[in-house]
Amino acid sequence: MPKINRIRLANFRWASQKIDHLLLDFYGGANAELCLENGGGKTVLERLIFQCVCPGAKVSSIPITDYLSEKPSLAAIEWILDGGRNEKPQHYLDRCGDVQGRHNRRG
Repeated sequence: MPKINRIRLANFRWASQKIDHLLLDFYGGANAELCLENGGGKTVLERLIFQCVCPGAKVSSIPITDYLSEKPSLAAIEWILDGGRNEKPQHYLDRCGDVQGRHNRRG
């Protein structure tokens, strides 16, 4: 089963909060837990991350473009793909979003 190795978010803003740069490292696909206080942005982070999987999805009822700053914004997921029995796992980068709200998906 593919695993997430790293997630990177850059230049997002909402309400009075912002992310200049955030790197979440899962060290080879280890399980993780995101602990923030109420109103800390858990739902927003989750939905920004899932833009890579489901481009154009709204955050609550808000278009993703409302979360982009004036600088180029980036959401990227580095996946570890399963290898065959004798193959090393392959890494795959999935990224999306820029300041104009266009969504890109690249491998």
